[in-house]
Parts: sequence; structure tokens; C-alpha cells
Amino acid sequence: KVIENSVKLATEFAKEYNVTMLVKSAVSVISDGEITFINTKGEEAFPWFVKDAAFHNYKFQEINAFHNGLALVKVKDADTTKYGFINTKGDLQIDCKYYDAESFSEGFAVVGTKLNKNGWYSDVENYGFINTDGQLISEPNFTRAKSFSGGYAVVRNDQKKYGYVDTKGNVVIECSFDDAGSFVDGIALVAVVGRGMVTAKG
Repeated sequence: KVIENSVKLATEFAKEYNVTMLVKSAVSVISDGEITFINTKGEEAFPWFVKDAAFHNYKFQEINAFHNGLALVKVKDADTTKYGFINTKGDLQIDCKYYDAESFSEGFAVVGTKLNKNGWYSDVENYGFINTDGQLISEPNFTRAKSFSGGYAVVRNDQKKYGYVDTKGNVVIECSFDDAGSFVDGIALVAVVGRGMVTAKG
């Protein structure tokens, strides 16, 4: 038995584009020397940057995929890289003031709020989580953090031990592990000398 597949063009475009990056609900494309974003209707949403002869005229150094209606962006501030978030109109919704950040997941994003410089070496610390309004859900007092998964996020304390916080920023599983992975289907992989499993109840 043969099944015939047919493919239809979902969106008609007013002009020809070269696709450079696919992101959720938007596509980064090039037209007439300008990198811009189009939405799922084929409409131009907002520009990323316009190329000049020196390739220096840009709005953001980097734009990541959209999650929860926001995209992580990177800018260069003097000799320091900072991160913020734009909305689907291309407007900066959360200022580029964080020294490290990850894309939103389950309505929250990991951010690093402090930069320690020691000669040529620099390290980001004081990690926490913000909501889509840019508000910290608790004090950013972790040395590392991972994105939320299954309602919990991995965090690391000053003793380099890992635990978990909930979406209110409360530590619900104490930082007692040597390493820890994200929750999937209510189970997470953790390490205490050897490896083991932990449930959402700890």
C-alpha cells in the first residue's frame, strides 16, 4: 500500500529571503543586507541588525529562540557581556543587566547577577530566577543554577552541593548532592559519591 504525501506552502512571502536561524514562532532571515525576523504569517516582525561595510551596526550580538514569549539576547557593554530578553515585537522587555542567563523555561529564567573579576579571570555568581516580568522570585544567592523542569530547578550552594528549588524560589530538597540533574517525569538523577535517583519528595 502506498501513501501519497503532499506538501503545501504554509505561508506566502512578499519577497525572497535567505533563512539564517529558526526560532519558535519566528524565523531569522536575510533580505537586502538586513537580518530580520518574520512571524508565522510571513510578516516582518522586527530587525536584528543591518549590515554595514564593517559589520558593526547591530542591535544585538546574539538572539536565542523564543520561549514563553521572550528571547534571550546578548549585548557587549564596554568589555563586559550582558544578557536581557526581548518580546516578539523585538522590544527589550527585560534590560540587559545580567552577566549570565538562560532562556525561559516553565515561566522562569536563570540569571547571574554578580561578576567577580580577578585579573584576566572572571566568574559569574549570585544566580537566581526571574519571572517573565523580570522580577526575582527570591534572593539570587546560588553559585550555579539550571532551568526549571517538572516544576523544580537545580541550584548549587557555596559548599558546591546541589539541591532543588520550587517556582517560589524555596529550597525544597536540601543542597546535599555532589551533582544533580533536572527532573523528568518526577525523577531526577543525582550523585553522592556514586549515582542514584531522587523523587520530587526528596
